[in-house]
Amino acid sequence: MTTHTLLIAFAIGSAALALWYIARFPERGPTDFNQALLLALVAFVVSWVTPSITVPLMGRGAQGAMLALFAVILPVLFFTFLAGAWVLKLLQERISHYQR
Repeated sequence: MTTHTLLIAFAIGSAALALWYIARFPERGPTDFNQALLLALVAFVVSWVTPSITVPLMGRGAQGAMLALFAVILPVLFFTFLAGAWVLKLLQERISHYQR
């Protein structure tokens, strides 16, 4: 399995976890659209900084790579997909008020 394939699998798994979280706990999360956008912005910034955290860990061998994957990359991807899902959920709620 190549590195890219593994990261794609982690991304798909993180997206599935985020969607499960939204479906399982619909009452949790932001109730205001501005809060959701702020969380999405925070997720973007954290995603931007993640490579500078993981690259040194990846250079420490297999243990460092596993630590980077499970302690950094998986939570960051989960939070990014979760923040995006919250934005889409609140956007859908906001738009549904304008339908007939």
